[in-house]
Amino acid sequence: MSEHVRYSRNRREFLSDCFCGIGGLAFASMMAQEQALAGVYNPLAPKPPHVPERAKAKAIIFVYMAGGPSHLETFDPKPLLNKLSGQKRPAEFGDVKYQNVNAQSRLLGTKRTFKKYGQSGLEVSDLFPHQSEIVDDLCVIRSMYGDMVVHSAAQYQMMTGRVIPGFPSMGSSITYGLGSEAQSLPAYVVMPDSAGAQEAGVPMYKNGFLPAVYQPTMLRPGAKPVLNLDLPKGVTLDRRRKTIVRMLNEIDGVLCPEPEGAFYAYPSVKALIGKEIRGKRPQDSVELAALILEEAEVAVVPGEAFGTPGYLRLSYALGDEDLVEGVSRIQKLLSEATD
Repeated sequence: MSEHVRYSRNRREFLSDCFCGIGGLAFASMMAQEQALAGVYNPLAPKPPHVPERAKAKAIIFVYMAGGPSHLETFDPKPLLNKLSGQKRPAEFGDVKYQNVNAQSRLLGTKRTFKKYGQSGLEVSDLFPHQSEIVDDLCVIRSMYGDMVVHSAAQYQMMTGRVIPGFPSMGSSITYGLGSEAQSLPAYVVMPDSAGAQEAGVPMYKNGFLPAVYQPTMLRPGAKPVLNLDLPKGVTLDRRRKTIVRMLNEIDGVLCPEPEGAFYAYPSVKALIGKEIRGKRPQDSVELAALILEEAEVAVVPGEAFGTPGYLRLSYALGDEDLVEGVSRIQKLLSEATD
């Protein structure tokens, strides 16, 4: 068969041959767009752990108890310190300059007593008589130490690994490395002490030089951990609910029952399907929702999206002015419906 009359045997050859290969170029462009859409980067997308077979934790609650009991009186016995209690620091310990420490300062041991418990033989002080019963379920790390004795610098080192501010906190680093499985909840939350900030302040649990997406969601102490969630003074959901129901039922062809939920109204628009509105005849609630968005500039959800064709979903979790303005636009548009 002549090459000039060769039939395309598959879609690839068809795209390559038609219009001198222009079809192939168009397809390549379309594929590039699809890949770009599919390749949208989510910095908080879940990432696999470094050692999957050992990764068991689903979430972490890190309790940093500044001002809590000393390690010397809980899980870290110091027999030598107790032996030297009341004496000056031995010269062989070296010259260490601390705040409020001078040549006359004395060492101070602890008055707590320690015993070994469980199969691990972990030593626990008499301060925690019940903790000793679950000692084999605990992991106590005694090898950690600080490079600074100043509170703020020590807190920076505890949270970021550095003694100066500006570096990512533990929570931000974990979120950066592992992402989050939650799509609608914050990946990293901080609940500061209700008595006030620590000496190191906010930088101790911030994102440092990492992008802002890795910063924590701060839950404030008190009755309102997250601001701006309450309704304005003098405004109730019941009043908003009645307002949207009344305004929607004033539209011919719309029937809006009393909502059962707290934020959405579900008016029936079946009587408007097929009617002419500004030169268009929407055949379902999807087309009607698109028309409302285009002409009235109000976003509503068509019933097909939640399994109830012929209905719309409108949110009334808005300010009074925004609610009335939005529904008024819908009223004006749908009042033009004709057969």
